[in-house]
Amino acid sequence: MLSKYVILPLLPFSAVTFSWSATSLRTTTSHSTWKRWSREPHDVTLFGSKDDKSDDVEEFPSELVRSLDLYPIFSDIAAHTGTKRGYNAIMRYVGRKDTAVPTNPFHSSPVHAKRRRVSRSDYTILGQRSRAHSSVSIAQSVQEAKELYDLTEEAIRVLNCDNGLNLTHPSIYGDDLGPFDTKTIPLTDYDDWLLFSSTEEWTLEHILQAEKVIETLLNAHRWAEQSQTWMPRLAAIGLQINALALEPVWEEIHGSVKVVRVRSITDPTGRNSYTFQINRDKFPVMGILEDKLSEYRSIGVSEAKIIDLTAEIDAREDEIKNGFVRIMCSELQAIDEGLEKVAKIDSCFAKAAYSVMSGGQIPSMDLNGCIDVKQFRHPLLLQRMVHDRMVVPIDLQMNDNKRILIIGGPNGGGKTLAAKAFGIVSAFSKAGVPIPMSPHVHDRPRVDFFDVLHVSIGDGQDSENGQSTFTAQLSTYSGILNSVLSESTLSQPSSHLIIMDELGAVRDNRGVVCARGG
Repeated sequence: MLSKYVILPLLPFSAVTFSWSATSLRTTTSHSTWKRWSREPHDVTLFGSKDDKSDDVEEFPSELVRSLDLYPIFSDIAAHTGTKRGYNAIMRYVGRKDTAVPTNPFHSSPVHAKRRRVSRSDYTILGQRSRAHSSVSIAQSVQEAKELYDLTEEAIRVLNCDNGLNLTHPSIYGDDLGPFDTKTIPLTDYDDWLLFSSTEEWTLEHILQAEKVIETLLNAHRWAEQSQTWMPRLAAIGLQINALALEPVWEEIHGSVKVVRVRSITDPTGRNSYTFQINRDKFPVMGILEDKLSEYRSIGVSEAKIIDLTAEIDAREDEIKNGFVRIMCSELQAIDEGLEKVAKIDSCFAKAAYSVMSGGQIPSMDLNGCIDVKQFRHPLLLQRMVHDRMVVPIDLQMNDNKRILIIGGPNGGGKTLAAKAFGIVSAFSKAGVPIPMSPHVHDRPRVDFFDVLHVSIGDGQDSENGQSTFTAQLSTYSGILNSVLSESTLSQPSSHLIIMDELGAVRDNRGVVCARGG
């Protein structure tokens, strides 16, 4: 029987030599190595190598994502989030960039468009909103991987809590199902105003959004204060929200802007059109001026007086809004950083909810190159599972005494999924995602930490550069060996997990046969 996959975990060593006969080596290539790029455009270092001390890694290489089918898997995890930043943080693992989404659910009347604008001010936001760089990252050491799992484990404890401890998730979800709601994808965190380069673009609507954002942050901070006993790690993240700075801002802008229905030509009933106005209950002077304007119009006062009064109302409104701008600008950093903390908590609960739904278990981890997962259920098959077709689990086993695993079998027998499963559990271990397993299995899985993951799956033919499938394969294997052997002289070389496709099939090196049918 011909072997299809060879999975090689290579641990620190002095030298390793592989010897295969050219006549019996047939593989396909699309070499995907876990790498990270430095700030220099052409300088590449292996992901997780010992000399890597740059910024946190946030995403897996695109070839690795494609080879292991990680995009739909992490999309399933991200569906459990309750914030846009949390969703983007999870999807950034697989290279999905943040996208701007229209967030205004209101249709403002053209008549009131002028009333919604903020007049030009001298306040300029210093820099744009961060891209959630601190929300999630890929573990680069076994200790970092364990810390990610510690956070996920605390969130799982909350979701599984049924013992009267009254543990709860933060109030960032729009559905009673909390993180178990996968039908609602968060489209906005109501923080688009943080993206503007100048406060002159802010409107009353953005003041109202800021109130909602700050209220969410303060609620998350209060949740963290109440959760320190049972969720100390998650609570520590929430306590980093600067409530002391945000509370005065919220008290100042709370209830200052209200949404009112307006009639227009396109919406004569005012049922679907809204505008934003200063709340006259909080600012009585606005109510007095607007009542006076209504009186002028009803008794037929001259147009000049109406224009003067309208200008006075606009000036008062701008004065009030600019006061809000000054207050909000003083704490923009606290708001932005607070949203990052909420996104990090949200991503932890998303992983936890995914774990509960998929029967996930948190693995033990070490540095010995062992993988031992009983009754592993492939995430993609779980997505497509229906009542009459259950996922057939498989056992993933590899230890330091047996570092080479060869998978063989007939076409359509599941060899591809089985081989990719080793890469998936390794990727999960770097992202803090529990391993999906059959619910009746109680043995804790083990997935040791690998610094570098090489995946060679698919046709790597490059006609443009004159490489056939076979020569491209040899080039790929040469790159893998060079990356491994380049560290053989180091005192602490990186550990490697290598997954190769289609090894062992016969290739005739004596000539070429071409057949043609008529």
